[in-house]
This record gives sequence, structure tokens and C-alpha cells, in this order.
Amino acid sequence: MDAKLVSYTRNIILRLYNDGQPNKAALAGIRTATTLNSPRAQSLWPVMLAYLPEEMLSRSGQPTKEETAIYTAVRLYALHQQSIERCVYGSSRDIQGDSDQTLSDVVAKIRQRSGLSTKEEMAVYTAVQRYIVFQQEIDKSQPQSDKEGDILAKLPQGSPLFAALSRLRADPKKQVALDRRIQPILASTDFSTIAHALSHLVGMLKSRTDLIHVDYAQLAQDLYQVQLGYAQANRVRLRWGQQYFYIASNQEQTEGKNN
Repeated sequence: MDAKLVSYTRNIILRLYNDGQPNKAALAGIRTATTLNSPRAQSLWPVMLAYLPEEMLSRSGQPTKEETAIYTAVRLYALHQQSIERCVYGSSRDIQGDSDQTLSDVVAKIRQRSGLSTKEEMAVYTAVQRYIVFQQEIDKSQPQSDKEGDILAKLPQGSPLFAALSRLRADPKKQVALDRRIQPILASTDFSTIAHALSHLVGMLKSRTDLIHVDYAQLAQDLYQVQLGYAQANRVRLRWGQQYFYIASNQEQTEGKNN
């Protein structure tokens, strides 16, 4: 389900960006609509709802967890994309995107970072192998126009949202303000609170003069998992914290050497 959700979110974003000819009506509508069932969000419905599989669609009129996660991620993308010509979305999923990287290379990198035993390594190898096969089947099943395929091929490398925010944190002048907004997100289990706080963080990211590409499709997967219960939400929040604090620490050391 998660892999499908990422793929559908990515395709919706690409349709909205439309190779530099954005769907301005839909983007403008969702920037001011916090939920999918808001009247202002209806401009997005033909782009989003027409392409989602039936199992992701609501039967009661209350948006499903999948619809909520996708809509929130796409809305954050729209907030970031406003008044920017180049696409702010970029994919961070380098496991499937790097054709020169073998499966063994992937597992070797995971082992180096986490100290896996041989038995654990085989489990990771099998899981990654199944993921790649599964994702390839999903991509094959989703029709893409030649134009959309060209756009996807040209997309830059992106970062998870909290890894991108960590780059802002490297600036001491912004660190306190950023940390103040990050902490409530990492402590909250309420989805609407998290979504509202993320919109403010995207606004801070947008103010940066150099363009930072963010993987909003991956964010949709995180937002879906946040809704599945305390344990799943806690894992997502830990991952966000790792991306934000750990990467920021390394960047500060690197930038300090350069200055």
C-alpha cells in the first residue's frame, strides 16, 4: 500500500506541475483548503480522485487515510511551489532509481550503517528485493504519457522534508525558530496539528534563496503511517527527528570547515 501511495502522489504532483505549465486553478485552490472535502479543494478533485484506485477512495464522504495523506502532501507541495518556476519536487528514493547500484550494494550500505548480522542481512536483502519487484510492477501498471515520462526522467534528486529543513537549521539565526516549530510536531499525535505545523515549516523552507527539492511523495507515505496508530506514528516521528537533527549536525560541521 505504501509504495502505491508514493507512486500515486508523485503522479498527481507531476500532473499539477505539467512540465512547467502548472494547473494554477488547482494549486491556488488547495493552498487555502486544509482538507480534501473543503469546497476550495474541489479544483483538485479531477486531478487527484480520478486516478486513485477504488480501495483508496472514501465510501462514506469522510476522506480515507490514504486520501488525507496524499492531499496533505500535495497541498504542502503547492505551498512550496507558489511563485517558483522550477519544480520543487524531487525523488529521494535512490534504491530503485540508481540502475548502476546492485542489490548487494544496497544491503552493504545498510550493513555499514547499522551493523547487521548475517541473518539480519539476509532478511534485509529479501525485503529490499521484494520491494523493488513490487515497485516495478506498480510503475508498469500506471499509464504515463510520453510527456510525463520525460518529466519524471528530468526530476532532480530530492530530500525528505525534515532532511531539507535540517539544511535551514545549519544557519544559527534560524535554528531557534525552526526548533520551536519542530518540537510540537515530534511530540504530537494529532494529525491536523501536525499538518498545520508542517505548512508553516514549508513556508520557512520556501523563503530560502536557493531551491531545495523535497520528496513530497515520500512525505505522503509518512503522513499515512502517522494515522495508523501510536506505534506507527512514533516510528515516523523518530525518523523525522533523525533526518532533522542527525543530518543537521553533520552539515554544521561541514559548513563550519568551509567558513
